[in-house]
Amino acid sequence: LVGVTIVIAGISAISILQPGAKQPTIDQILNDPELFSSVDQLDQTTNPVALATVAFNQDNQTLALEIIAELLERNRLKEATEAIEAASGNQRQNPEFLYLLGRLQWQRLVNGSGDYSANDAARSWANALEQRPNEIKYQVALGFARYAQADYQQAFEIWERAVAIDQQTQRLGPLIGNGSEDALVADPIALNAYAGLALALVQLADQQVNFEQRQRTLNTAKKYYLMVIQAAPEDFGNSQSLATNWLWQESTIADWQVLQERVLE
Repeated sequence: LVGVTIVIAGISAISILQPGAKQPTIDQILNDPELFSSVDQLDQTTNPVALATVAFNQDNQTLALEIIAELLERNRLKEATEAIEAASGNQRQNPEFLYLLGRLQWQRLVNGSGDYSANDAARSWANALEQRPNEIKYQVALGFARYAQADYQQAFEIWERAVAIDQQTQRLGPLIGNGSEDALVADPIALNAYAGLALALVQLADQQVNFEQRQRTLNTAKKYYLMVIQAAPEDFGNSQSLATNWLWQESTIADWQVLQERVLE
């Protein structure tokens, strides 16, 4: 039989290949995880859920989480859910597992699923951050969850920490300025933190009574906005591009467009 799947309790060996394909088997990938990046990952020649399940069973968490991350990147949420459910109790305490669990919860929320809320994703990301407090991507994600919860002050503080860590990594001076070098970031995901700061500042400004203070806050928000647009105009310059960014909800994109209008006034 060609293209046969063998599934046994504990799953010891699975070979899932299409006729004529020369993709590595699951056993081969488990023995050499680098093979996972050498194939057209997660296409019809490989069963990603089975592969992730075997990896979790063998406590190869790195490979299992890499598969889940790839599924999430492709927005294959049903398979990502099945794969993530294969993790054992102890494996579920891995900070990267918690981050990907939060991402799954968030993406399902963004895709209209009523199974999860921003609270669920925030809880997962906060738990991940407890173990890795300096992980920028955890901070950026949690900031978006807090923003969705309308906790703008906490969102601002979380994104501010992410920016501070990125600046330390980059070893540059202030990132807001006139020089093109000021738009550089050490980690591309940090641009979402800068964008988040702009969004949060607008919300906080609208809560301020003092006119001069509100204007100063708005001016700072505009500086962050311009920094992001200068650094990545194709990624942040229009709603279509932002819609492909898994972190951004429709309501957040709408807020970004409002900020854009204020900047252009």
